[in-house]
Amino acid sequence: EKLIKFSCPFSMPRRKVAPKRNPAVENGGPEGKDSKISGNSTSSSSSTKKIVRIRHKKGMARMDVDGTTTVKGLKSKIRDTLKVPMNRQKLLVGKIALERESKLILDLVEHGDIITLEEVASKRKSNPTESKGPTIGSRKKTKTERKKKKKKKADEPEIYGREGETAEDIATCIRAARTAIGQAAIDNVGERVFMQTMREHRLSAARSDKFKITEILDPSEFTSMAVSRGQRFLSVSFSNGRKKLREVVAHYDEDTIKEIIREIIKSQSKKRASLKGSIHLIGAEVAAMFSPPLFWSVCHEYPSKNVQATFQELIGCEYELLKNEKEN
Repeated sequence: EKLIKFSCPFSMPRRKVAPKRNPAVENGGPEGKDSKISGNSTSSSSSTKKIVRIRHKKGMARMDVDGTTTVKGLKSKIRDTLKVPMNRQKLLVGKIALERESKLILDLVEHGDIITLEEVASKRKSNPTESKGPTIGSRKKTKTERKKKKKKKADEPEIYGREGETAEDIATCIRAARTAIGQAAIDNVGERVFMQTMREHRLSAARSDKFKITEILDPSEFTSMAVSRGQRFLSVSFSNGRKKLREVVAHYDEDTIKEIIREIIKSQSKKRASLKGSIHLIGAEVAAMFSPPLFWSVCHEYPSKNVQATFQELIGCEYELLKNEKEN
């Protein structure tokens, strides 16, 4: 049987069309270059490898770079090849330094260009773990040495100098300090809290007899005529329960202490003058807070007595003397 083929009148005949070829592409012309760049082929600019020459003190070296190599990346290659740390490298193209490490190399140089490598001093301290051997001065401080350094800073004493030339000036200074702290309670709460805390530490040390006083002479006051003219200070060491504290205060002798207390008692008004009011003005608690030199001087001059009882006794004696003077 013969099969009869019928052709559909609506079907179009298939024709094979040969693709047109651009001779410029085949010959590597400019159109071919553009077509390669615009296409998705593997020969992109990022994969194009080029060579730059590195001139260093021992000669010339060649480095392969591509479109993604940055200045930092080139420095890394130089470090691996020429053994020069990155922080000691300075790259120059002519007289222009390549300082921006994030910049692409191929944006700055062409294929075959020469980059000069200069070794400079390190701007930062090298990591001791990277050093191959011991160097002078590279020994780490021991734990004991670090503690001594911290202790030396912590042991620096607070210095309280003389509060006036005469007893009257000192008394005026103490009264002014009491008045100023009232305003400081509003303006600076932290200062008042610190002064109150130190007052409690001084009183606690004096009550429990946990303090040590050493009389010293200020070296700046020495003269060739008489050493005794130097201003005397008291070096006081005491404990607040957790750590040791140290203060250096001006030393007031027994006569000066009595004169200071007398001048402060005199400052009371005639109507309100009383022994209780005098104790409130210059008792042990007031001296411990507002006049450390007076407080520690009393502890030094009357070592075998309780400090609060000593202040009350001194205030009582001076109050009676002033009272008798007014009556007479």
